[in-house]
Amino acid sequence: MYSRIRISFDGSWRFHFDPAGELSVNQIKQWRTAYVPMPWQAQFPDLHEATGVGWYRKSFHVPADWLGHAVVLHFGAVDYYAQVWVNDEYIGDHEGGYLPFEFEIGDHLRVGQRNEITIQVVDPGPDDERYPDFPMAEIPHGKQSWYGPIGGIWQSVWLEKRYPIYLHPIRITPDPGRAQVAVDVRLSTPAEPQMAVEVEITGPTGETVARTEHKLAVGNAAVSLTLQVPGFAWWSPESPALYRAEARLLHQGEVVDRTGDTFGFRTVEARDGQILLNGRPIYLRSALDQDYYPGTIATPPSEGFLEDQFRKAKELGLNCLRIHIKAGDPRYYRAADRVGLLIWSEIPNWDLLTEKAKARAKATLEGMIERDWNRPSIIAWSIINEGWGLDLPNDATHRAWLKEMYAYAKQLDPHRLIVDNSPCSPNFHVKSDLDDYHVYRAIPDHYREFDEWVETFAARPPSTYSPFGDAERTGQEPLVVSEFGNWGLPDADLLSQDGEPWWFETGAERDVVYPHGVQDRFQRWGLDRVFGDYGALVEATQWHQYRALKFEIEAMRRRGSIQGYVITEFTDVHWECNGLLDMDRRPKAFHHVLRRINADDVVIPEVDRWTYRPGEQVTVRLWVSRYGVASPGPGVVRWWVDQSMAKGEVPVPDVERSQVVQLKSITFPAPAVEGDVGRQARLWLRWEDAAGRVVAENDLTFSVLPEGTRAPVPGMTLWTPDDRLAKVFRDLGWPLSDRLAPGVIAVARQLGEKLRGWVRDGGRLLLLADGPEALAAPLPRVRITPRRGTAWQGDWASSFAWLRRTEPYTALPGGPLLDLSFSRVIPEHVITGLSPWDFQGTVDAGLFVGWIHKPVGLIARRRYGRGEVLISTFHLEAEEIREDPTAGALFRALVLRLKGVDA
Repeated sequence: MYSRIRISFDGSWRFHFDPAGELSVNQIKQWRTAYVPMPWQAQFPDLHEATGVGWYRKSFHVPADWLGHAVVLHFGAVDYYAQVWVNDEYIGDHEGGYLPFEFEIGDHLRVGQRNEITIQVVDPGPDDERYPDFPMAEIPHGKQSWYGPIGGIWQSVWLEKRYPIYLHPIRITPDPGRAQVAVDVRLSTPAEPQMAVEVEITGPTGETVARTEHKLAVGNAAVSLTLQVPGFAWWSPESPALYRAEARLLHQGEVVDRTGDTFGFRTVEARDGQILLNGRPIYLRSALDQDYYPGTIATPPSEGFLEDQFRKAKELGLNCLRIHIKAGDPRYYRAADRVGLLIWSEIPNWDLLTEKAKARAKATLEGMIERDWNRPSIIAWSIINEGWGLDLPNDATHRAWLKEMYAYAKQLDPHRLIVDNSPCSPNFHVKSDLDDYHVYRAIPDHYREFDEWVETFAARPPSTYSPFGDAERTGQEPLVVSEFGNWGLPDADLLSQDGEPWWFETGAERDVVYPHGVQDRFQRWGLDRVFGDYGALVEATQWHQYRALKFEIEAMRRRGSIQGYVITEFTDVHWECNGLLDMDRRPKAFHHVLRRINADDVVIPEVDRWTYRPGEQVTVRLWVSRYGVASPGPGVVRWWVDQSMAKGEVPVPDVERSQVVQLKSITFPAPAVEGDVGRQARLWLRWEDAAGRVVAENDLTFSVLPEGTRAPVPGMTLWTPDDRLAKVFRDLGWPLSDRLAPGVIAVARQLGEKLRGWVRDGGRLLLLADGPEALAAPLPRVRITPRRGTAWQGDWASSFAWLRRTEPYTALPGGPLLDLSFSRVIPEHVITGLSPWDFQGTVDAGLFVGWIHKPVGLIARRRYGRGEVLISTFHLEAEEIREDPTAGALFRALVLRLKGVDA
């Protein structure tokens, strides 16, 4: 009996970084110690963002009985170009940063003596002229252009003794329809006389379920064997049943080599607008995974680490991860196989499509499919993300190449879904198994835009495919919103327990995503006066993230044509903090509740607004969406409102799998409110089957504001030049003056010369500034600036709008971060020119972006002459003040502020 013997080379290596790429190994005088596997950028503070040449050396001994055998040196992945020497003899090279390669080195070894491996690794940087054969723009590099380079030996290295004729990794292709498995076996060299191959399959509990043996003809180097596996168990996220196939090479009846792998019985297809897993509809609940790790960048810390993060993914209700433009460590996919997570994988992108770039892309696709063929977790391959590396709107040859690549990928792997380009505006599909698209909107700020976009996308708009007559579209591709998301800041104090992570100093080039100094900015811009402490701000942004995701997911689940989504993203990665977990894989504040809405079966409420007066009728439209394996049958949705007598139930019919059904709406009076302070109320929903078992739960938070929150302020008289405002003020009972007089509060939408002079002489003005024209007569150091087209728009790196919860704003519920209760008044303009000093006392509401950058005001007081201007950019139209409780309460608070009530 023979078994392979492996020596791991993981561990300490000698390392030297040559930034100019000018040295030969013999010129190196000083070496330092590097750990393999791990990119050099993760190990040395001076190399965090360094590209160039890295030299590795390692000494080793081999036993004497290895003579006469094949000795293979294997590399999991080295980024980007590697040349290898053994005992100063050149062995070979490999180009490509993501895939395995190996060399037979037995003829170069010294048995009983010290041997030495030397590796030179070239990791090119952007616009790096030192390495013309590997221009960064033309090589697959993925998100290295975003989060920093990955250079060196980042996957495992080993030396292995094998029989002189040995087996390559086997390819396993289950055929569930025939209850059989094809196992492709390849030999390193043609078979000798009296050789045979034996294949054995064991089941999920280790029992042998099939075995066969095949005699090899002399000179034969490959054979495909088919084995029957009746009564097999399916692999699925609910039940990830793994089988194992082992191939054995026999010589003269003795086993001389063996190799094996796990696999699962799983099918996936796109048909009739649905994604079918094992022949049944599945709703894809995915998150984007950048596959970056704390401390090690690209190298997973351990298999246990991977399994733990995948279990957390399932706790969040996810059934899929989209590993983003990267071929991950093989351990990643194996862990997904074991835990039961679907994986959507993608080729790393390049920037410029040349003939060499095309060849590299093709080779990378071939290598990824070859390496990961046996992984049941992988259900889809993407060729391009967001058109990166192509010019789809302007170059017909690029579109033709993409269509060719789709066909080639389908030829290589007909058992998985192929996505040509996972697009965002202005790019598109040309031919794809999924009709997917990306969209980012700040919520609650642009909730209406998001909902309208989802409505349009659910109707399968033509814009997702090429408009140039070269698209091939069946109209039955499943619709997937393949990127959307919002930010929730991580706790920088927790991330910095062992010192501030090096990546806190990255992101500066993107302006609003630079982490370093976030706690100092929190203090400097007066946010401690708003949130109390930094930890409270962090928690508030994470719940803000949850509320945004909840709105977005519910909007998609109501539209039955949409078959899945991909949340951006699974974990924070360096400065990008829209993860469901932070960079260290700590759960965020909402970890325990996201799965209520991120589930197979969900009950979905929908309202037109989120604020009411006590006793006002609240109408809630109800939907149920069902994708669970087990049918709940007919049931009910029980509902009740906290601190209220309102409750009831709505019948639910027998909902078929993949159906979305609208139920009877709920109507109830908004609960009473004590005093003159509004409060938030909650509607609870529980979908139960006929036996009372819970199918799904959800809730809806809304605000109730008493009539007093829009009542006139005693002793306050208003003046306004705006006829519509004047009518509303009269209708609401506000005393109105017909002229600017001492003691009145002026309310205007524009500051002109006359009004500015009145303020200078001691007047008080509430300026409802809904655009730059509001300051027709300027004030010192203040401007009104549109959010659209700027970082303040907040659709990518999220913006966070806040309102002080001190007098006179305490009547407004929630906060300090604005939620959907403010959806009708959230500003589309901001007050710029304000200093940190202003934020310490005269800014009552504001907005910041990302890691507390670009703070601006939404409500700010300015002294001018002997008077005062209170500027608000909140959207306070006349009818909003009359009809919307939040608008009415906010307007009253602004008047009180001018009266002299401190905030």
